[in-house]
Amino acid sequence: MRPMRQRAATLAGGVILGALALAAAPAGLALGAATAGTTPAGTAAARVSLPLEIPGTAALNKGGAAVAGTMQCTSPGNCTTDGIYATAEVQSYQYHYSVFIDQQVRGRWGRAFELPGMTTLNRGRNASPGGLSCPAPGYCTEVGYYTNAAGNEVPYTAIEVRGRWHQAGPISSVAAFGSGGYAAAGKVSCTRPGDCTVVGNYSDKSGHMQVFAVNEYNGRWRKAIAIASVAKLNTGGYALPSAVSCTAPGDCTVGGSYKTSGSSNRQAFIVTETNGGWGTAMQVPGLAALSSGNGSEVQALSCPAAGDCTAVGFYGDSASNNHPFVVDETNGKWGTAAPLAGMSALNKAGAGELDYLSCASAGNCTAGGIEGINDGYNERGGGQPLVATETAGHWGSAQLIPGMARLNAGPDGWVTSLSCAAPGDCAAGGTFGIGQNGQRIYSYGAFLVFQVHGKWQTVGYLPGLHALNRGLNAEITSVSCPAVGRCSAGGSYADARNRVQAFVVSRP
Repeated sequence: MRPMRQRAATLAGGVILGALALAAAPAGLALGAATAGTTPAGTAAARVSLPLEIPGTAALNKGGAAVAGTMQCTSPGNCTTDGIYATAEVQSYQYHYSVFIDQQVRGRWGRAFELPGMTTLNRGRNASPGGLSCPAPGYCTEVGYYTNAAGNEVPYTAIEVRGRWHQAGPISSVAAFGSGGYAAAGKVSCTRPGDCTVVGNYSDKSGHMQVFAVNEYNGRWRKAIAIASVAKLNTGGYALPSAVSCTAPGDCTVGGSYKTSGSSNRQAFIVTETNGGWGTAMQVPGLAALSSGNGSEVQALSCPAAGDCTAVGFYGDSASNNHPFVVDETNGKWGTAAPLAGMSALNKAGAGELDYLSCASAGNCTAGGIEGINDGYNERGGGQPLVATETAGHWGSAQLIPGMARLNAGPDGWVTSLSCAAPGDCAAGGTFGIGQNGQRIYSYGAFLVFQVHGKWQTVGYLPGLHALNRGLNAEITSVSCPAVGRCSAGGSYADARNRVQAFVVSRP
């Protein structure tokens, strides 16, 4: 079982650039009436800035493959994004990659630069960002992996202190866990400057994928540890952490998936760290009954307060269709996972999944993903972007983003990022399929839509993006809203030469 969609850059088994993989779509497709207009549809689209190619990436991106990664804003107009770019195209759609950083200060984006230290570390010329967390202005931690001269993938961390980025360095203690030649730092959560937790995965001596964690206290990194209780569940040898959320130094929750012996399906797990010690990993309560053994995964997790977390993801049925689930932890106790209500009203199979989550406070969350069948490329169509909101601990029904059915003519759209500044005030970004004359052609536009006082606005074309996205392959990859109505987002588009470029956009 696999998720329907992955972010533009993921860490599982190496770099996967969704935008780049799709860049081979027919380049001769003309801009139709759906994309040629200059007036955006809907009030939400009208209140965002024109997309800006990230300054400096054109000079870095010699291979023509750049994607913005994680967006983190500490206040309106003050944001940081990481991303990936191609230093060279080795052969058609095969690239050498490095990592960039760019920062917005008082509403103005600076010039992107290669993450310090990456040139020295990345001798194998294949690096990827995994996550970014900025707990205060001028203080960020960025993680990912690079490839050393021996061809091994090595996890790294890089920190910004008082506005200055220090040299990236390897998480060298992970090497003690095994000699499988692969390790990646995938997610990071910082509760204050100098206090962060990083999780990732590595291949052990048997070639099994296991989960590790490493903590930073008062600016000093401790040794990485293998989370033994996840390994105990992971008898099938393939565990992946998908999310980490921390409420205080040494108090974190991690969600992900693992495999059991003899099964090709993954199962969802949750494990909690308390006072710096990791507890016993468990399968998400209720998912075994829902999936009847057909697999499940935690895709996103958020803990707005200690002992109060929410996780979302999907479980599979015997027909290999995915179905979204939600589950809450209240006062330190996890409830039973439940199917997201309203799915059968959206499609007969009730299929879909939740992949992204943002909780403004305990019991007040918004999730997003995709409604549709398990494979977005199936001839029956890929589905529609899906959102759902939890209010005071109660999840409402799944709903499609207003206006998306008209916009998503492909149809092949999904939500790729969410951020909520307050309960009921959120932004969602993603992509939609561009079609002509009823054809389902794998060409894509990007959307950014807003929820205001609990109501989703009507989505429209991102103003100005059609002029950039001549290769018809755009996506919002990350959005961050530090205040109500104030958001910044990053993504990618394909230019007229099918070279993928990174861009940013803000509201207002």
